[in-house]
Amino acid sequence: MRIAVVIPNYNSAKTIEDTLQSIKALNKLDLVTKVYLADDGSTDTSIQQAQSIFSDLYVLLNKPNIGQWKNLNRALQHIRSEGFDWVLVLHADDVVKPHWLELMVEQIENASTHVVSVCSSWDDWLPDGSIITGEDNSQRHVNLIKGTQEAVRNTIHRGCWWHISGAAIRLSVLETIGLFDPIYSHNSDYEYLLRILNSQLEVIYIPRTLLLYRYHDLSVSSHSFRYNLDISQGLSIRKKYRHLLSRREYLKLHQQSAVTVLRRMAKSLINRDFARLVISSKTLFKIAISAIR
Repeated sequence: MRIAVVIPNYNSAKTIEDTLQSIKALNKLDLVTKVYLADDGSTDTSIQQAQSIFSDLYVLLNKPNIGQWKNLNRALQHIRSEGFDWVLVLHADDVVKPHWLELMVEQIENASTHVVSVCSSWDDWLPDGSIITGEDNSQRHVNLIKGTQEAVRNTIHRGCWWHISGAAIRLSVLETIGLFDPIYSHNSDYEYLLRILNSQLEVIYIPRTLLLYRYHDLSVSSHSFRYNLDISQGLSIRKKYRHLLSRREYLKLHQQSAVTVLRRMAKSLINRDFARLVISSKTLFKIAISAIR
C-alpha cells in the first residue's frame, strides 16, 4: 500500500515552517512514500522555505492561482496517477502531533474496502496562542460511520465533523464520487462528506486530537465567517438533502442559522463594523427566502 502526504499551499510563509517541522518530527515518517507541496501560485517565499526545511519535498506548481479546492483536486489526481492508494491532507498553517501518522496508518491498513476516509478530532489554535481542546479520549474505540440516510441526516444536524486537514482519503474514491466542488469555497469538505455518506461509503473517526488547527486573520475560515459563506453555502448544500428532512427539521436548521447571523450582527454593531453588518443583513434575508421555498 502506497501512502502520500499532500500540503496545499498559498502564500503560507508565516506558517509553513511550523507545519513541515511537525511532519519531520512524526513518529514512523517512513510509513509514507512521498510528501508533496501543492503550491497554488504563491508569490511569497513559502516554497523556498519549505524546500530548505524538507529536502525530500516534491513540489507541484500551479500558475496562476486557481483556488483552494481546484488546487487540491489537481494534486489528488496527480498523486493518484502516480499509483498511490491513500493520501493524507494537511493545510500549510496547521500542525500535526507526533502520533498523527502512526494512528492514521494503523486505521488505513485495517480498513475495509468500504472505508474511503479516516479522520480525527483536533484542537483549535487561536491567534492569542491559547488552545481549545477537542475530543481526546484514548479509552474510546474508533468510530465507524457507515453511509446511510440516517448518517446524512445526523451530519446535516451536527455540521461537518470531518476535518479535511489531517484526514486521509482513499484515492479510488475519486472514481466513485468525483472531486471536491470548488463552488463551495468554505463548505466543500462538508459537501464531500455528505456525498460520501449518501453513496453508502464509510468513514473512520479517531476520537483523539491529532493536530492543531490554526486560526488567523488570513485563513480561509476567517474570510468565510466575515462574509457568512459558511451560512449561505450551507443553505445551498442543505437544500440538496431536503427530502431527508421533515419540514419541522428543515425550518429548525434555518432558525439556528438565523440566530448565528443575528449574533454576528450584534457583534458588528458593538465593533462598529457596518460593512459586515450589511453583509449579515443580506444573509439573514437569504435564510428567510430559503426557509419559505
